[in-house]
Amino acid sequence: MFKSDPKFDPTSWNNYAIRRLCSIKVFSGISSEVEDLLRVENVDPSDCDNYAIRKASKLGNFLAVRGLLTDKRVDPCAKNNEALKGACKIGCADTVYELLSDSRVDPSIDNLHATLLEIAITNNHSEVAYELLRDKRVDPSVPNNKPIVLASQMNLVQTIIDLLADERVDPTYNNNECLRVACENSCYDAVELLLNDGRVDPTRNENEVLAIADKNMDFEMVDLLLGDYRLNSHPRADGSPCRKKLKTIM
Repeated sequence: MFKSDPKFDPTSWNNYAIRRLCSIKVFSGISSEVEDLLRVENVDPSDCDNYAIRKASKLGNFLAVRGLLTDKRVDPCAKNNEALKGACKIGCADTVYELLSDSRVDPSIDNLHATLLEIAITNNHSEVAYELLRDKRVDPSVPNNKPIVLASQMNLVQTIIDLLADERVDPTYNNNECLRVACENSCYDAVELLLNDGRVDPTRNENEVLAIADKNMDFEMVDLLLGDYRLNSHPRADGSPCRKKLKTIM
């Protein structure tokens, strides 16, 4: 289509045409135009330090990303994997999938996977987190089981489920840090999921999580915690101020 206009030079201004196409938020028809440009002689999609794929990834334009990855001049890892980080931040699981499917992209290098998971979780992108966890090069226990701590702190149910399904994740790390932060932030769903995991013991550190709920006067959390037989039958559980209050109400 571009060759029909003899005055049009898609390589001018550092291959501005393809860079501009990959900067457009409206994706309809963009992928075919990108493919057309890639067929034009001398068009370099890697110009300006692989701007095209970095920008398309940040916008979640996975079709443009897919097309760009067919050109071996394009480096999807440019600028310290900016494309993959951008896709994780915006929450485009399809773009993350396309990038991880490229053999040149290795999420295990320099603990990149830890950064990617943190980006996905802190931005509440459960589908991106799932896509990352499907890649076995991604270790969700690094660093210090931080991904599940973050997910518990934010009450991200699906991400917690996905993380607990990975045997490398230890929900008891650092004296039940996951359970503690979930209790501190009144994340009831997260607490319930963690309590249902046989590895998590709510009586650890002298019923610390119950003490946290008591301190916050979080009656719903106390009720949830005491629903666990290990806490409910513990001698020190009777000293819970909230439990005493609940008994008077009931």
